Amino acid sequence: SEHILLEKAEALLLGIYLHCPEYRQMIIDSLETEDLLFSLSHHRFLWQQILGLQEIAAKSRTNTSNSLISLLQESSLKFPEEMAQVAHLFHPDEKLSKDLTRASVLIPAATACLETVVCEKHRRYCLQQWQKLNPATDYQRMQYYWRESNAVKKRIQELEKTRLNNSGYHSLRQSEMLS
Repeated sequence: SEHILLEKAEALLLGIYLHCPEYRQMIIDSLETEDLLFSLSHHRFLWQQILGLQEIAAKSRTNTSNSLISLLQESSLKFPEEMAQVAHLFHPDEKLSKDLTRASVLIPAATACLETVVCEKHRRYCLQQWQKLNPATDYQRMQYYWRESNAVKKRIQELEKTRLNNSGYHSLRQSEMLS
């Protein structure tokens, strides 16, 4: 399901961001390039906290590379409920620890998952709009939505190849969906 896919991909990106400072810029660039955001509220909250702490550190010319998790844990006192939902990311389990060793491969796969979800939603919207239109009066708009739907379908296929080519992430998705 989309929710499970988002949960795993977003958690992976955040886990890598927290524990592998050398990949932080790669994650930021990947998200910005495709104009992606964290969709799940608890992940979006953590991302906003991270960006806020880094902005404060930049203004005070402090390096947050090693202290980011400590700073986030301190903010858990202010936001206990929100931070409780993401606290597991502060202490990597065996799977995340293994994934951290393959961060450069898994970042493109995880961002492809995020983009796939966005594309699938857009494709459903286009098909719904296309079905609502009358061919006699809205032929041009129907063509637009049909072309847009097909273009998005093609992009989803490209993203699937990206995910498959980045070893392990496809099998993760399949096993998570089965459980």
